[in-house]
Formats: sequence, structure tokens, C-alpha cells
Amino acid sequence: GDFHSDYARIKLADPLTPIQTLIPKDICIGTNAILNTSFSGDNIAYSWNDGSTSPAISTSLTGTYMVTISGLCNTTVLGPVEVRYIPNTEIKLQPTSVEVCTGQTASLNVSASGANLSYLWSNGATDISINTTIAGFYTVTVSGTCQSIVSNQST
Repeated sequence: GDFHSDYARIKLADPLTPIQTLIPKDICIGTNAILNTSFSGDNIAYSWNDGSTSPAISTSLTGTYMVTISGLCNTTVLGPVEVRYIPNTEIKLQPTSVEVCTGQTASLNVSASGANLSYLWSNGATDISINTTIAGFYTVTVSGTCQSIVSNQST
């Protein structure tokens, strides 16, 4: 007799193709960075250097991250990519009250640290210091990437 075998199938698998790659993340203290990547291909597996196995991870820890993406046809490594803290906005030196004679100019200033700082005084000025001949109570709001802080009141 004749003997016929079952048929064998050959399937062509797609190689890994990046859809989204990793980018560095700067995060505020107390927040999380989401690192994600996306690939198309067959039988994709993700392996991050922190032990995670999903396409995306969320972390509040700074450091260097890498991910190995394995597919049926090939393997690729993304990274290293850095997660860094952005310094919180902090007023280092508050405006201090001053007393000047009528008609003289009083100067108020603030010293602050943080990232991308901007200043808004209660009189509408937007510089790090103000000069005024008008008596009153003054505050300054210091805004940065991570937060805004209102100074103590000066007179």
C-alpha cells in the first residue's frame, strides 16, 4: 500500500519592528515615570533589567533602565535610558521686610532653587526682585517644573 503523510505547514514569522522606543524621563520626587516600548512581530517577550516582563513599566526609582525584546525571528535591546529626579521648587531665602523713608525705593527679592523657575509677585511683577515706592504687603509665587510655592509675606 500507499502511505501518505500528514501535511506540514510553513509559516513566515514577522521580525521585530519598533513601534515606540524608549526616551529618557525626568520626574518630580514622589511621582512615577512610565517607560514604554512597543514592537510588532511574532511571539514577542519583554525583559526589563528590573525583572518586569511587560511592554511598559512604572517606576519612582531613578536609575538606568534597559529592555530586551525577543521575537521569533530576532532579539533587540533598547537602552540604556535614564530616569532622573527634577529638583523640587524651594524658596531658599524669603523676601524680608524693609523700612525706607517716604519717596525712597524699597527692594524685595527672593532666592529659590528648582527647575524652570518663574516668579509672580503680588503686585504683578515677574522678576526675581522688585523695586517699589508703594508701602504694603508683598508675596511672591515661585513656580517650577514640579511645584509652585508662595513666599512669606513681607511688608
